[in-house]
Amino acid sequence: MGRYLLRRSALAIASLFALTTLVFVGVNFLPGDPATAVLGKSATPEKVASIQKALGLNKPIWEMYTNWITHALQLDFGHSLTYGTGAYGYSDAVQGTAVSELIGGSLKNTAILASVSMILLIIVSLSLGVYSAMHRGSIADSGVQFFGLFFLGLPEFVLGALIIIAFAFYWPILPAISLDVTPKNLVLPVLTLVLVMMGSTVRLVRVGVIEVLKTNYVVTARLRGIPERRIIMRYVIPNAIAPVMQVFAIATGLFVGGVVVVEYLFGYPGIGTGFVSAASGRDYPVVQAYAVVLGCTYIVANFAVDLIALLTNPKMRAKATS
Repeated sequence: MGRYLLRRSALAIASLFALTTLVFVGVNFLPGDPATAVLGKSATPEKVASIQKALGLNKPIWEMYTNWITHALQLDFGHSLTYGTGAYGYSDAVQGTAVSELIGGSLKNTAILASVSMILLIIVSLSLGVYSAMHRGSIADSGVQFFGLFFLGLPEFVLGALIIIAFAFYWPILPAISLDVTPKNLVLPVLTLVLVMMGSTVRLVRVGVIEVLKTNYVVTARLRGIPERRIIMRYVIPNAIAPVMQVFAIATGLFVGGVVVVEYLFGYPGIGTGFVSAASGRDYPVVQAYAVVLGCTYIVANFAVDLIALLTNPKMRAKATS
């Protein structure tokens, strides 16, 4: 198992290296020039050249990448081009806000949104998945599956827009824009994320529970007259926990893309809004930092999926140790 974890860790590190390379190259080949974007209407060839020199944009791309990755490994992503007092556009000697400081608040806000959404997703998915499996073939089961597939087929921005129309305009009880982090402002973004993800997680939990219900020990327990509630709590849920945990580990990775869309849609002050704002303002250091953070989150989530599967699945554990 040690060799398996070592190989998986090496693959994660290689993926991270490939990610940082693609992010840097992709950002630096985007249309437009950061120096020109910073200067705006006051841009002149002399000022542009001065800013490019101050930013190191006049160096070969391999040298720029080496310098960036060296500092990034120390969690130093440089300074913003547009945020902070007297950024590069006004004085070559004055830098903008440090990127690590700038994205710190966004990361905290996104962590709050994602944590609340994931906790509710687990509660809802387990409850509906187990109930649907225990009442397989009933009207309630069909209803759960129908609404799950309905929400699964809607993109985040479409579902979010419908929720805004319903609860902020037609029935105005909640704010359409979440400019700060309060329980009331979290309701609509959390609801959007949970409903979008619920379609797949409920269905997978249902399948896992149905498989456990077919096992001999559950059939035997029923024949012995053990109450159904006790069978669920003692036999079904503990034995279905392995595939269920893999489901939510996968959902954590999928949350990365969904959070970006939902945050921007609701104006929530998190990674998604900051990323789009930085990209539209050609603030390349901030864009690179956000992209690396999002990519690392996805890579770590996938690594967690493999680790959970290894710890909870005896077959995989035996294969890894062989």
